[in-house]
Amino acid sequence: MQEPAASITARLFQARSDHASDLKARQQSRGRETSNTQFYASQLTSALNARKSAADVGAVKNVTQELGIDFGKVESLAKFVNTPSISKGNVKTRVDKSGNEQVIAKVR
Repeated sequence: MQEPAASITARLFQARSDHASDLKARQQSRGRETSNTQFYASQLTSALNARKSAADVGAVKNVTQELGIDFGKVESLAKFVNTPSISKGNVKTRVDKSGNEQVIAKVR
């Protein structure tokens, strides 16, 4: 006999809530003094963009420190990963009949 859909949905929401609570607790338990080698994609993107436009290594170290991520890990990842550079003149925005906006940007 199958479990009712409402019960399955309730378990799904409970699992999501438990996961969110666990994640929040882990993030709060991490100290700022420790080397943070786990970070969000948005933090990595910000660090890599800062690295591309930085005048010196000190500027990149400041950005990674502000973001709370490990400078060495960013440098290590930068050997294999980078963010695309988009020229502002090649960004086009289109709106379809439904009102959905689509942005198309050419990478340099």
